Amino acid sequence: MADNGNNSNSNLIKIKEQFDFGPYPYFPLEQSPQHETESLFIHNLITPYYLKYKRLPPQDNLIILDAGCGSGYGALTLALANPNARIVGIDLSEKSIELARHRLHYHGIKNYEFHVLPIEEIGCLNYQFDYINCDEVIYLSDDPQVTLQKLAQVLKPQGIMRVNFHDQYQRAEQYRGQEFFEWLGLKKNNPEDQAIHTVRLIMQQLQDEVNLKKNCWQPALGNRLDRWGQEYILMNYLFQCDKGFTPLDVSHYLECAGLELIEMVYWRKWRLTELFTDPENVPAIIGAVEAIATPWERYYLRDLIHPHERLMDFWCGYPTTPQATILREESLIYLHPQLCTDVVKTAWRSTLEQGQAFPISHFLKTPAQSCFFQAEVSLDFVTASVLWPLLEMPMRFSQIKDRWLHLYPQDWSTSNPTDAKVITIKLQEILFMLEKYLYVLIVSNSYSNPI
Repeated sequence: MADNGNNSNSNLIKIKEQFDFGPYPYFPLEQSPQHETESLFIHNLITPYYLKYKRLPPQDNLIILDAGCGSGYGALTLALANPNARIVGIDLSEKSIELARHRLHYHGIKNYEFHVLPIEEIGCLNYQFDYINCDEVIYLSDDPQVTLQKLAQVLKPQGIMRVNFHDQYQRAEQYRGQEFFEWLGLKKNNPEDQAIHTVRLIMQQLQDEVNLKKNCWQPALGNRLDRWGQEYILMNYLFQCDKGFTPLDVSHYLECAGLELIEMVYWRKWRLTELFTDPENVPAIIGAVEAIATPWERYYLRDLIHPHERLMDFWCGYPTTPQATILREESLIYLHPQLCTDVVKTAWRSTLEQGQAFPISHFLKTPAQSCFFQAEVSLDFVTASVLWPLLEMPMRFSQIKDRWLHLYPQDWSTSNPTDAKVITIKLQEILFMLEKYLYVLIVSNSYSNPI
């Protein structure tokens, strides 16, 4: 037992020293994620909360934890994506915490606090969190199961947690490279400029067909002599305590922590059927396995044949009864807040003025991306004109239907009055399609009947 404790303390010291040397991630202080739509979409609590509960989260008194906040760029993103929340950041590295405080102050964020603290001691802050972001951290833990349990203990009953693990299969050659450099003694003392220089020199002089160089080395980053190049080598070749996991490992850790999967952050990239040329018509045995396998078993099978993602990046929470989307006359329809921007509004208006379709997936790509292609999700001119007010405010389904009938009282193909029943069905199909990609959110109360 004493040895385990010593090893754990030794690893914490190594991790702390590494991130004191190079706070992660490296972004210039003045850089802001305010226009990084995809990142804001992921960091916005609305996204996973709606996936789990089919409603919007409370907007007041939210408390968000950035566990392992590093240099504070993620904390800044969380603050911009959730402007009414208090951001609490913790990290082992004093230098990282110092930089994180400076970063949020520089960008005018006021409601935050940072602490030099290991994740396993989070309970001492006496907070319960609405959202926990544990990004690029837990794979360094000596015992991810215990770390998850500690985080679960400070998560509110309806709270959401985002966690990610390094994928063992995708990163297999990288781990062999790390072992190689460890054997050379380059990881013995915590990172030094000389070790970084030596890794760069070795990688540059290896023959191009050597597996590690051919499959892992990115010369555009590795050959840089600035902070970006330094970070690339540290995080890939000299990374202390880096470990990989399988989807089945992660499933076990979640179960032991009393948590359940909500969804993968890049969910379409993890669909086994998306690896086939016709996802709607896969071989029968694949369909049969899909029908009985758990989500993590399906991710495991997908990972065996196409380990494409470096991170198993997902949202989780306490087990609840799955919620279905129900569309009622009084249902409120929201455009996802990460689409309610001046850039989207300008482009949307331009397509309406030109009588064209609006390619909504061009402005929020994450929900439409699979491993091999991005789905093209567009609003035809009529739909775009009907849904235009959603850029400013939510509308009830009945209001959207009335707007359609007002704008288009006649069926252009027959010149007959527009059939309200036909429009109701068509509008349902459109909204459910958009909701599948989270471009719209359909929020219903439980006191009225479905359409």
